Amino acid sequence: MTDPAADTESAPRWANRRRLVLAAAALVTAVGAGAGALALSAHGGTKAERPGSAAPSAALTTVVRGDLSDSRTLTGTLGFAGPRTVKGTGKGVVTWLPDPGATVTRGKPLYRVDDRPVMVFFGDTPVFRTLVKPGVSGRDVTVLADNLQALGYDIGPRGRTSANGTEFTPSLAAALKRWQRDTGQQRTGTLDPGRVVVLPREARVSDVKAQLGDPATGDMLTVTSASKTVGLKVDAADAAPIRVGDEVSIALPSAKTIPGKVTAVSTPCRAAATSRTRRSPARRACGSPSLPPTAPM
Repeated sequence: MTDPAADTESAPRWANRRRLVLAAAALVTAVGAGAGALALSAHGGTKAERPGSAAPSAALTTVVRGDLSDSRTLTGTLGFAGPRTVKGTGKGVVTWLPDPGATVTRGKPLYRVDDRPVMVFFGDTPVFRTLVKPGVSGRDVTVLADNLQALGYDIGPRGRTSANGTEFTPSLAAALKRWQRDTGQQRTGTLDPGRVVVLPREARVSDVKAQLGDPATGDMLTVTSASKTVGLKVDAADAAPIRVGDEVSIALPSAKTIPGKVTAVSTPCRAAATSRTRRSPARRACGSPSLPPTAPM
């Protein structure tokens, strides 16, 4: 039989041993949890650098703002633009003609009739009447005044000026007479239509149509632009970005490259189908699929 006293004495001893085992288990669990926390902390933190390794460097650069550009190569035709036929308007016989390729400048003779020079003015209105009496006004008088002033002659104060033109004043007539004297013309102080040819700008003689001895009333010669140009055709879809004034590079047949600028972008018009009704006239349809820009050299 077991002694109850012994059992009573061993019971507290067993309970103490159990508490020690539980305390040891709790300690192991706590230590394990701490190790796990350290492991997570070390895994999520910054990796330690090796001794002697250099820190990463950052490079700086300057940002420049600019325009995007595009370029393309097109084939064009080299020549002279704007052919224009000059017709004689005076009486007499042609006695001198320029050579093809000659430069046409302001205040110089273009050809001679009855051995008298036919001079060149620049402007937009031809001399359509004889300017003889002071007091008349018109755009042809404006052309006369502008050209004499551009040639260095004092035309005095301008008379009445309106949308219809400038007044032909006595001082302007006096300046005209001085110019006639300096250029070997008859000093009349008047101006006849057949004594002056009005052109838009400086030009070049392209072709001579008349011959010596012909009446000075037909086609005399053809003039073109003074400088060479490059004409080319571009599809309408590709021509939208092209603007007058754009800079271009021109590759010549000699392999030399020169700079140029776009001077004109034109859209050819074609006659549309004629309407079947009399009330609706035929229209002109613009917007052909080809646009010829030109660039001067």
